[in-house]
Amino acid sequence: MIGWSLNSQSIETIMSSIEKAIVMIMESIITVRCSISGSMSRSRTFILAWEKYRHARDQYRKILSTRKVVMLDEYDYIFVAQKFNWDCGIACCSMVLKWFDTLIFNDHPLYKLLTPLWTVELYCYLKGLNINCLMCTRFVGVSPSHKHIAWYNQNYTDTELDRVSECFRTARRMEWDILQDEISIQDIAKFVGNDYNIAIILVDSETLTFRNRGVSYAGHYIVLLGFHEDSNTFLYLNPADTTGLKSVSINLLDLARSHDGTDGDIILCSKSNLPWPIIFPPCAI
Repeated sequence: MIGWSLNSQSIETIMSSIEKAIVMIMESIITVRCSISGSMSRSRTFILAWEKYRHARDQYRKILSTRKVVMLDEYDYIFVAQKFNWDCGIACCSMVLKWFDTLIFNDHPLYKLLTPLWTVELYCYLKGLNINCLMCTRFVGVSPSHKHIAWYNQNYTDTELDRVSECFRTARRMEWDILQDEISIQDIAKFVGNDYNIAIILVDSETLTFRNRGVSYAGHYIVLLGFHEDSNTFLYLNPADTTGLKSVSINLLDLARSHDGTDGDIILCSKSNLPWPIIFPPCAI
């Protein structure tokens, strides 16, 4: 699994070094064998050995190329940095659209709001672009419990609540399913562990990054790309950071996404054409 942490230039450098080392070794072996037996020319022996190596090398590269996201240049292509301190959700949607090879609309009306967006707004945005996705949350609507959280107080206006409520009405009218349930971190790991799936998840950035700025909650969206079973870590892209794959332990992510204020919000995205109860069995319960 070294492909998860190496960029394309590093891998090519390593491959080149390996090729040079193998050439030196093979030439040494060939020289000895030919001097002993003399039954086969040096050039023919070298060519046969080299062709076997090239085949093995090509197979290795083919395996790497089938990974959902392997090379750093692919991260660079998918990654979108947020432009302001409030548009992490839009940046994550843009990354999802790139992953789906869909055009990004930088002049989308959501940018004109100049305010942190709610998960249901991102969900309706993606569904409106025919992205195959499913929203999961503990609370459908605007939870009254958020009023005591300073982060929400800044945006808990009647205009804001009306806009969010309208999004939920739109989802019902369009029959865009919203699963109201507490899904486990293990289910999330299994979902993004499939190469056909990624997810946008709402977390408390203070918990995720170990920052302590005296803020009780700071909502932030990141894109989950996969799950590494050996290290028990999630792989993700953070629009607030520089480009590059990040990793976080399953326990820390669970704390960050379960923090008071997130409602356990997550948008599951899949390239599979199968029904959602098959793609994500918990939604069939």
